[in-house]
Order: sequence, then structure tokens, then C-alpha cells
Amino acid sequence: MTTQGWDRCARIVYLVGLVCLLAPGVARAQSSLVLGIEGNHFTVNGTARFLVFASYFDALDVRDTDVEADLTYLQQHGVDGIRIFPDWRTQDSRTGVPAAHCAGDTVIDPGGALQEGPFNNMIYVLNKAREHGMLVDISLSSELVSSNPSCPSTLSLQELTTGVRRLTDRLKGDGYRHVMFDLQNEVDDHSDILLEGGYGMTMTDIATLIDANVHAIDSDRIVFASLTASSGDANTAQGASDVRQAVTAQHGMVIAYHDPRNTSWASATATVVDRLSDGRPIYLQEPAKVEDFNLGVWDGATAVRNAKQHGAAAWTFHTTAGFYMNDHGIAWHLQNDSDNPRYQTERDFLAALPGTLAGTVWGAIPSS
Repeated sequence: MTTQGWDRCARIVYLVGLVCLLAPGVARAQSSLVLGIEGNHFTVNGTARFLVFASYFDALDVRDTDVEADLTYLQQHGVDGIRIFPDWRTQDSRTGVPAAHCAGDTVIDPGGALQEGPFNNMIYVLNKAREHGMLVDISLSSELVSSNPSCPSTLSLQELTTGVRRLTDRLKGDGYRHVMFDLQNEVDDHSDILLEGGYGMTMTDIATLIDANVHAIDSDRIVFASLTASSGDANTAQGASDVRQAVTAQHGMVIAYHDPRNTSWASATATVVDRLSDGRPIYLQEPAKVEDFNLGVWDGATAVRNAKQHGAAAWTFHTTAGFYMNDHGIAWHLQNDSDNPRYQTERDFLAALPGTLAGTVWGAIPSS
């Protein structure tokens, strides 16, 4: 090759490299934030950490500037990640009345197609979370969450499967290793009403979704389906055994459990974690909200302290502020919504959370 030819090749290589460096999306975000599993704990970029998530269900409805404010606010208060619902409906924050249209923010629509508008809204949230060093739990559901009776209420198993495959394929790049999938929220609690035709989704169905769909496309994705006391009350030995067996049957990588919401839930967290423990990460994904009890009964500090002390991998701050965000983001509601007295309890919890976590020794012993 002539000297001129070599110069031309060098210029091409330089320009290609420059394009890759400046290109948005996956190329720039490669391996910047990786959620992993090692034994009974999650890892972040290879380091074992006890994680706290916050319910951010209505994430696809949040305005751009509010996403930044929300992630900053939550991170400053000790929160490591957010749990979002791509099937959530647009609702008024005060009345809970859904918008007139059915499509709303739903990423997977009837038929199993991905709606590009809601999907792009979700990608914006995922990208912003990565920039903030925050993790994301995408919780799917074959029921399209809405109180509007004119909206289709469920997907068929095939529609859900088609949507899961498409979503997995779109997120399999290196830029989205900070994301895990809950393929069916509370699969055991609602299985008799979730799917069209009255067919109840089984753990075998979830195993097929995981093995033949998610992991066939993206073998490294952390994936599971969340369970409730319908599988077993994990405060009892037999109930915890039943929950573990259900996770094994579904081929889930994580024990994602929703505690029974009774007055002893916070103190019972210690027993629940102890009895569920079997070497897999225990993710207390949806504990009680303040509004589940009288305002004085909710004790998030005791719950998260027990979760960490007894070796859980993660715990969720289940705030109602994350349910209705089509007018304002979670930070605005928690800081400014004086009409909702429950937020004072939640503000106090968040203000104390960094100290609560720092003063609690993690019961999980990372592998050497």
C-alpha cells in the first residue's frame, strides 16, 4: 500500500473512533454501571452492597426536569435504585382517576407490541438513572394497571411473552446492565385473574419466560417474578419453604418477596429474612406503605434495619408518592404536598435513612 493509502486508512480509523466516542447511548455507556449477583447479595460494579430501592411506579409519566430532581433527591437520602412499572396508567395524583385514553404509558400494549413513545420515555429514565449511578427494577405485569373499566385489563400469556422478548432484545446492550426484570408482579397473588381467558399464570410459565425468552436473548439479565404470602407467609418456617420452592420452580435468580402488611410487619422482617435465606439474594421488594396503617404504626426504620442486619440483599421504600406523578415528581410531592399528611412520616424516614444504614452492620458476608 502506498504512503497515501496508509494515510487515508489512518484518517478513517481516527474518524471511526471519534464517532464511537461521541455517539450517544450504548457506546458511551458501556459497562458504566453493572448490577450483579454473588451468592446471597447484589453487587454493583463487582462490589457487594446492601441496596435500597424506592417505588417509582409512575416513572414514565414524570417530566424530564423532575426525573433529575427525583433521582438527586432519592440518592441524597440513601436510595440506590428505583422500581418502575411500564404498565402503569396515567392517573390524576389527587383523585386517582385515569386519563380517558387506555394506552397511557404502557410500554407493552395488547398484542405484545412495544409502544415507541412510552418505551422512549422509559429509556430516558433508565439512562438518567445510570448517569446518577442508580439501579432500576422494571416490574412487568400482564394486567395493565388501571381502574378504567373501558381499558383492556389483561394480556394473554402469548402477548406478554412477545412483549418480554421484544423488551429484552431492546435492552440487551451494555448500557442497560444496571436493570433487572420482575417478569410478573405478584404472580401468585393475582394468577387467577391476570391472563385473558381466565388462565392463571404458573411458575412453569415464568420458567419458560426466563429460560426460553429472556435468557435465550440476554443470558446475563437478572430476572425473577415476585411473590407474596399467597405462596407462603415467610414469617413461618413452612411458608418460607413454600416461597423458596416457588422461586426454584420459576427459575428465578432472586427471592423477591412482598411482606404481609400487618401491624407487626417491621419487626417480623428479621424472621422473614432468616427463614427465606437459602443462598440466593432476598429482595424485600414491596413492604408496607404508610397508608396501609394509621400514620403512627408504620416503622420503616425498624424494617430496613432488620433487613440489613439479617442479610437481605435489598429493601424497598414503598412510597405512595411514586404512584401518581403525572403532575409532579416524587421529590416535589414529598417536599411540598402539605395536603397529604402521610408524606411527613415518609420525609422523616428519608431524612434519617442515611444514618440508619450507616449505623447498621450488614448481615451478608461477601465471598472472598
